[in-house]
Amino acid sequence: MTNTADVRVRFVERYIRVVDRFWSDTDFAGRLEDSPLPALAECGLEVPPGVQVRLVRLPAWDVADAMRRWFEAAEIALPLPPGGATHVSDAELGDLAGGQVSARRRAAMTATTTQPARKGGLKFRPGALKKLGAPPALDTPVQLGRPYDVLALLLLVVLIIAAAFWGGLGSVPRTISAAGVLTHREGSFELQSPTAGQITRVFVDKGAQFATDTPMFEVRLGSDVQVIRSISGGRVTAVLGKVGQIISAGTELAIVERIKDADDPLMAAVYVAGDKIGQIHPGQQVTLSVQSAPAQKYGLLEGTVSSVGQFPEAQGEISEFLGDSHLGTQFTTGGQPWKVLVRLAPAGTPSGFRWTTGVGPPFGIESRTTVDADFHLPPLKPIDWLVAR
Repeated sequence: MTNTADVRVRFVERYIRVVDRFWSDTDFAGRLEDSPLPALAECGLEVPPGVQVRLVRLPAWDVADAMRRWFEAAEIALPLPPGGATHVSDAELGDLAGGQVSARRRAAMTATTTQPARKGGLKFRPGALKKLGAPPALDTPVQLGRPYDVLALLLLVVLIIAAAFWGGLGSVPRTISAAGVLTHREGSFELQSPTAGQITRVFVDKGAQFATDTPMFEVRLGSDVQVIRSISGGRVTAVLGKVGQIISAGTELAIVERIKDADDPLMAAVYVAGDKIGQIHPGQQVTLSVQSAPAQKYGLLEGTVSSVGQFPEAQGEISEFLGDSHLGTQFTTGGQPWKVLVRLAPAGTPSGFRWTTGVGPPFGIESRTTVDADFHLPPLKPIDWLVAR
């Protein structure tokens, strides 16, 4: 079966030959008008037997109209040549003048004789005909994108490769955060009065270090005077009782840290939630933000995990260890935490400890100062994180 597109393409090629010769060859123009069939056959445009071909004039070049006329009405359209010239025979002109040509024919010939050609003639003819007469581009490579699209695709590929490289070889730092307080390994306790009365003397000051059975306060009740002594050695971190104060039995008089000697190191007691305690191990690196030394200015205090508690602690246990019921309440807000002791790294700085900024604050840090700790976990590769999810 003949492809319709191929038939039309072949017609356009042969039609172009007819028009070119009609414009350039006067003898051919005459033969075309006298005997159309042989003239058309010279250009390869064969007419089926029994079909009568009529010549019509077009005011301008129109291949689409010519094709329609040929296939629908067996008419061969002869467009006006460039420059306005026309090939109308003398006989036709004579017949036109004598009225022997039909009105439709007369109008067509008159239009081709008087109407000027389009400006530029066949200015767009080569490109249009080349595109129309080109064979089907089934074997022609298809341009899938512009150069900018290719550049964007290459950039995307580079980004994907970089992301894959980072995902396999890169690392993401991980930390676990928890709150705590600076203290000593043995913690603190509240020194309470065993009797009611009025405080008449205070024997210790804040920061004073003392041994077991050291006199701390003197309380008078009537004619009876009682001296309250320490139940163990330590250092006073807060003096709550004042001379002249009326107290009852059980009144808190002072907060005392249990220390063995002056060289007993300061530590941090950090309380970690139970769902995270499994990732905390002795020797782990820790950085602490100290409330009295802003991290933005002095950096973070450095240390390592010394020990991890074996069981969670209740509010009462924390209050007893720290000697402060308010801290016990604060650290158990989210449930019963686990106690982690952090040893602070010593250094030759004004505070005596190592800081991320190198020097740290120009002053010492005191016990019972609250801290925010970050426990540094082993870094995780991004690909491992994705697989774990």
